[in-house]
Amino acid sequence: MNIEEIEKKDGVRFSWNCWPSSRTEAKKLVIPISCIYSPLKKTEPHWTINTHPITCRCNAIINPYCVVDPVGRFWTCSFCMSRNVFSASYQNITQENLPIELTPQATTIEYAPEPAPNTGPVYLLVVDTAVEAKEELHFLRETLLLALNVLPRDALVGLITFGKLVSVHELGFVEMQRNYVFSGTKTYSSQELRKFLMIGPPVQRGTPMQPDVFRFFVPVSEFELTLETLFENLQRDPWPVSSGNRPQRCTGTAVSTALALVENSFSGRECRISLFCSGPCTTGDGKIVGVSHGEPIRSYSDIEQESSQHFKKAAEYYKGLAKRAVERGIAVDIFSGCLDQVGLCEMQDLPNKTGGAAVLADSFSTKPFKRACVDLFEENSEVFYNAEITVGMSKELKVAGMIGPGAAVSKTSPSVAEKEIGAGKTTRWRLCTGRPQTSLAFYFEMTDAAETGRSGFIQFVTAHRTIRGQKRVRVTTIARPILHPERPEILASFDQYTAAVLFSRMTLAKAASLPNGEINKWIDRMLIRFCQRAGTYQKNDPNTFALPPHISLYPQTMFHLRRSNFLTHFNCSPDETAFYCHLLLREGVKNSMVMVQPTLMAYAIGQPPVPVLLDSVSIKPDTLLLLDTFSHVVLFHGEYVAHWRDKKHHLDPQNIAFAKTLEMAEKHAMHLVQTRTPMPAYVYCDQGGSQARFLLSRLNPSHTQSSHQRTLFSSGQQQGVQIFTDDVSLQVFMDHLRKLAVSEMK
Repeated sequence: MNIEEIEKKDGVRFSWNCWPSSRTEAKKLVIPISCIYSPLKKTEPHWTINTHPITCRCNAIINPYCVVDPVGRFWTCSFCMSRNVFSASYQNITQENLPIELTPQATTIEYAPEPAPNTGPVYLLVVDTAVEAKEELHFLRETLLLALNVLPRDALVGLITFGKLVSVHELGFVEMQRNYVFSGTKTYSSQELRKFLMIGPPVQRGTPMQPDVFRFFVPVSEFELTLETLFENLQRDPWPVSSGNRPQRCTGTAVSTALALVENSFSGRECRISLFCSGPCTTGDGKIVGVSHGEPIRSYSDIEQESSQHFKKAAEYYKGLAKRAVERGIAVDIFSGCLDQVGLCEMQDLPNKTGGAAVLADSFSTKPFKRACVDLFEENSEVFYNAEITVGMSKELKVAGMIGPGAAVSKTSPSVAEKEIGAGKTTRWRLCTGRPQTSLAFYFEMTDAAETGRSGFIQFVTAHRTIRGQKRVRVTTIARPILHPERPEILASFDQYTAAVLFSRMTLAKAASLPNGEINKWIDRMLIRFCQRAGTYQKNDPNTFALPPHISLYPQTMFHLRRSNFLTHFNCSPDETAFYCHLLLREGVKNSMVMVQPTLMAYAIGQPPVPVLLDSVSIKPDTLLLLDTFSHVVLFHGEYVAHWRDKKHHLDPQNIAFAKTLEMAEKHAMHLVQTRTPMPAYVYCDQGGSQARFLLSRLNPSHTQSSHQRTLFSSGQQQGVQIFTDDVSLQVFMDHLRKLAVSEMK
């Protein structure tokens, strides 16, 4: 079974699919034994049984790798080798009549032990009314009404608005609009808010809710008209804004108040807080920038030089709010509609730790913003809530950590590795919400208990609830062979695409703790060590260096990672970088690879589209290029193509081939834009235009203003265009890599 089939069957891809038999040899692989796992991916085949899972004394769940003795009516755990007796319900078991959970194809199975309570999810909308332009508030109203139309009919909805003050709306009092107003400069605890709002403590799932809850959260089916009227009548924050100042906006206090309201109303329910903000927080806790426009919002240089007055304090404040949300299982979304930064860099832990969504748009009127709202709020049975993932391992392995849209839950275990990667020191993680494409990266290390010829086992147990509150448990059990370190099968089992994505997530986690400029050096050191391990060469002879075909693309992926928006901050704000990292931390291998190394298609007149090198030599005046970076789709017109289009030559019946080429390229571009979630930005540009930078910044600069030699791909004549940059080309990068790989000591 190949890698793609395994991913389709179990939703998991490993960097190494055969493991060495010692901890020392595993470290020599450089790229750790790790995997990308999608807990709720649509698997084929899909097995669901309506019973509780059978567990061993070591807490491992019965799986196809267990040894079954139908005569003695017991099974041997593949993780701890303990014998367990079957219950009476398995009395008819035989080798020919095995239950589904023991059949070889059921390595991933889902248990649904309880009927659905049929309760709707809870949405608390936190809306920023301190908008600077009246039309933006109009577009925001439209978006809220659009969201209301697609919400599940039995969903409970609450509303908080904020500007200089925070207003909690009492929706259940239909006779008169009534709000509870709180100061934006003070943070209120859950106990204080409970006292002010006169609501009781939250009740556990399965028990009737307190009547006070329905004062602030109302079902859509019964109060749709009330909610529509309220959204239509939303007004700008009445507090005056002096000339040269920003509006006073207490975003931090509003989010804290929202958390306190949900904490006092629900326990264990499927809840999410959706924040709509039109600018940065300028007052109260979580302040990003001062009110005066004379104080510019922080840039990357301010953050790196630690000259930003508010950054550290604000980041710590929102990190504390994220911790509160994770403890209660509350997802937090951030929807930004503003040309300026709103502070997503400081607030990124809110969506990243809870699994919520982050949307960065220039305006509330843009299509990506509205599409994101519809995708989030419409009823979707594939969305899961309150998930806890427990990782079990056989004695040969220990878990080092997880990097993804979740947070660690304290759970001590001897299976925890000493070295921590991402969120570690535990074997359990929590995701407040997620979708089938939500992917987590898990990192492991071998122990000295590994034995050659055996298999190592890993089991992912994901307990979650559906959007209707039904509890489900998905179990995925993985087995991989453990071989002698010298066996060639270990190197042959390397998956370069998965490894590149796993290493990219490690890089993001590492960048948070390394000084400015050190992260690229760390990437280079790791790449050199890996090439020494995987390549063949004669010492001090770069011309003899070679990598196996299934590893040959890995170095160039690292080259593009070094130049990506994740690590290169030039012409990129801290909020934009935080948004790009947010996407990388949750997408699977295929989409993540597009982010790290975008795809480029060329459309020549009268010819079918073909993939071309992500290089400046691919730019030709008579060709269209379609660049896909996942967050952007760029349709680039060569110089001649743009001129012919402007002259409307495609409308001439004699130029039907040119017209079809233009139509095909635009059709493919719009297909990418309309079918992807989240919806990417669409850039329509021409060679020599300002928007062409979206393409040029991602291309390998094989010909620059300082190059005086022929490019790697030219044959005596200059090809492509000249890119003005100080970055080295892929050819120079690979030449240096070969020299260092053959000269450094192993």
